[in-house]
Amino acid sequence: MKNRIILFGLSLLLLMQGCGTTKSVEDTESTVYILQDGRIESLTVEEFPEDVYDAKELSESVRTMAENYSRDHEGYVKVERCEVKDGQAYVYLSFQSAQDYAQFNRTDFFYGTVSDALQAGYARKATLKNAFGSNTVSGDAIADMGNYHMVVINEPVQIRTYESILYISANLEPVDEQTVRVSTETNGNAILIMK
Repeated sequence: MKNRIILFGLSLLLLMQGCGTTKSVEDTESTVYILQDGRIESLTVEEFPEDVYDAKELSESVRTMAENYSRDHEGYVKVERCEVKDGQAYVYLSFQSAQDYAQFNRTDFFYGTVSDALQAGYARKATLKNAFGSNTVSGDAIADMGNYHMVVINEPVQIRTYESILYISANLEPVDEQTVRVSTETNGNAILIMK
C-alpha cells in the first residue's frame, strides 16, 4: 500500500505543469503561474480516491521530494499546500525559477526574455498568432520583441501570467487576457509571448 501511495505521489508530481499570478482556490485544473519576480508556482489537480490512497502519506512524500530537490540543487522547490478534497488531490508548489520547475518535473519548460529564448533555441521557426486577433508573427518579427517575455511548455495545463498575453502558438487556447490553456492534443512545445 505504501509503495502505491509513493508511486502515485511521484506520478502526480511528474505530471505537474507550472505559470500565473497567484494560487487560486478557484482553479480546478492543473495550472502553472508565471510570477513577475521570475518565480513559478504550480497547482496540480488529480483524482485521488481516498479509499485507495492515504492523504497524509501523499503529503509527506511530496514534501520529501521537494526537500530532497532543494538540498541537491542551487534553487528550491517549496510545498505551499497539499490537500485532498472531494476525491481530488490539490498540490501547490513554488519554484525559485523556471529551471527548477523544468528539472523537478523532468520536462521542457522555459520562461525568460524572447532574446534569451531565441538564443536557447526556442521559437526559431515558430509562427505565432495574436491571442485575440488574426495577425501572425514569425522570424524577425519575433526577434524584434527581444525584451518581451516568452513561456515555452509542452504539458497540457492552464497557464496564468502576471501580464497580458500578446501572441500564442496554435496549440494554445486563450481563456482571458492573462490565461491560456495548452491543448491536450499537444505535440511539441506551446509558446506564448507576453509584455
